[in-house]
Amino acid sequence: RALAGAGAGGAVDLSPPDLLAVLRATGIACAMAERVAPELATATAERVGYPLVMKAEAPGLVQRRAAGAVLLGLRDAAAVARAADDLRARIRGLTSVELQRQIGAGVELQVAVRCDPTFGPLVVCAAAGAASVEPAAALRLPPVSDLDAEALLADLQRVPSAPALDAAHADRAALIDVIRRVSALVDLVPELRALLLEPLTVLPPGQGAVVLRASLRLG
Repeated sequence: RALAGAGAGGAVDLSPPDLLAVLRATGIACAMAERVAPELATATAERVGYPLVMKAEAPGLVQRRAAGAVLLGLRDAAAVARAADDLRARIRGLTSVELQRQIGAGVELQVAVRCDPTFGPLVVCAAAGAASVEPAAALRLPPVSDLDAEALLADLQRVPSAPALDAAHADRAALIDVIRRVSALVDLVPELRALLLEPLTVLPPGQGAVVLRASLRLG
């Protein structure tokens, strides 16, 4: 509620730290990237969580994987310190590093809130990268119950571009939980004008669902 007051003076996008605080308070698992100076990498890693991916940031650096500027599987503070030193030695003009918790392969979706002029806030689910409007997405008016969320996913599976969400390969229960928590956030924060969780990686059964990038607008 304290952060929602930031929108009192008009439309505003939450800063990454505030957005992360809101999502964590809502109970939504996040692995959002943090960009810091190389010398702060070790301290930041403890907050982000292991295992980690570290990516170099430098002027003109575009193809980071080809340049060896993406380091995977960093599992402790010592590995992070070595990786930061390695990038400083090899990447000319290194300005910062991006740290993100390493997440396994899963189904990538978007879960969003958009405000319709007639109906108000709508909870939307679509394939990652799809336009979050019909017919590319499934949507429901909040509040969204567990049965509503199941029906929303059934609608989504009828969309040709939607990935398969069968119980053998995706943690449907975790996805439904995220959808319901997003719906609850709409009720708790009427100032919310737009929310986008994309990609939301739905891991195999029993492993959860994790947000990798997000944005939230108040107004």
